[in-house]
Amino acid sequence: IVSEFKNTGDYHGFLTECLSTLSFDPEIEESTFNSTPLNQLIDLFQRKVYDAYEQKKKHFKSVLLPIIQRVYAEQGHRYKRILLPIVDGSGHPLQLTSELKEAVDNNGETIMQDIEQDITLTLVDDKWKEHLRAMDELKDSVQAASFEQKDPLVIYKMEAYQLFEELIYTINKEVVSYLMRCKIAYQTENVQEAKPEKTDLSNIKTNKEDDARRAAAEGAGRERRVVETVVRTEEKVGRNDNCPCGSGKKYKHCHGR
Repeated sequence: IVSEFKNTGDYHGFLTECLSTLSFDPEIEESTFNSTPLNQLIDLFQRKVYDAYEQKKKHFKSVLLPIIQRVYAEQGHRYKRILLPIVDGSGHPLQLTSELKEAVDNNGETIMQDIEQDITLTLVDDKWKEHLRAMDELKDSVQAASFEQKDPLVIYKMEAYQLFEELIYTINKEVVSYLMRCKIAYQTENVQEAKPEKTDLSNIKTNKEDDARRAAAEGAGRERRVVETVVRTEEKVGRNDNCPCGSGKKYKHCHGR
């Protein structure tokens, strides 16, 4: 965020991005933003974000720990996990849970760790599925490179590397964004047992969901995640057959390596 807007000198764009992505006002004056070298400004911004997140962790602990302690004392023999009253930046509830006994035994230190884990694993799962679909599309699209006298394998490796870099960047950005923007819903009297299910972060996503993702989300209520099987619809190429890319080589010496 700092690099993008510092390089263009867009202070107001910087503030807007901080609020929209992190729900955070860095309290950095325009004169400081313009006069401070980039690396020093990044360090300053990171410290402010980190301090704000530490305060948030303390706030979550102070509000949620008494609820968890009460539930554990009254119904700890029935429930192992509790559904936390956490909403995203738009007010939509997130299915985030915490281990009752562990939270009580550690005086609430594990509450934020449970939240971080749920959000991170869910986003990694969602983004990895999108990445696999993008890789399938890439595999189909690079076949046209042979008609342009280009090596499809080289093009595939370059594009695949770029897709993976984008995957890591997106996961990092969205994990931080969700953690900074989530907040406590203060209607906490309706305590619920946490059923094993996937955290629902779909409410503030863009409309990219398709039937496959919805089916995956519905099936994620099991205790263990189900491994998806990719079914090939095209005919399998034998290792000694000519490679379908048109190189004239056997498949095992070309794209079958």
